[in-house]
Amino acid sequence: MLVELAKHFRQLLADTSGDSQAAHDDFIQRVDTCILEISSASDDDQQRHEFEEQLQAIYDEDADYSQLYHVELFLEVLLHARPIMAPATLISTWFDLLLRPALREPHLSIVAVEAAKNLVLDAMEDSEQE
Repeated sequence: MLVELAKHFRQLLADTSGDSQAAHDDFIQRVDTCILEISSASDDDQQRHEFEEQLQAIYDEDADYSQLYHVELFLEVLLHARPIMAPATLISTWFDLLLRPALREPHLSIVAVEAAKNLVLDAMEDSEQE
């Protein structure tokens, strides 16, 4: 499941137009299905780790921060992955790479900026409760 999801993610990132709403919606639905499968799996820690590694690899290899569509797509994936992402991972891995730059990007959509804010706030809230 993760390999296929990563393939679709890379395909969306390669489409520089970002115009295919149907492909985007299909991908997000696949993300939700994958997150649900991981959260209900008996070896969920291993699958969470694999998901995080795949996401990091895609960011490192395929993301172009100058493409706002890439930033928005990663933020949306992280937002949907909140149920399986540890707050420490969101902060230690994604804060400097994606979240802080997104919060400073003046051309990012309001929805994406709100997603970045919510991810940071949720991670901070969750880490305080631990």
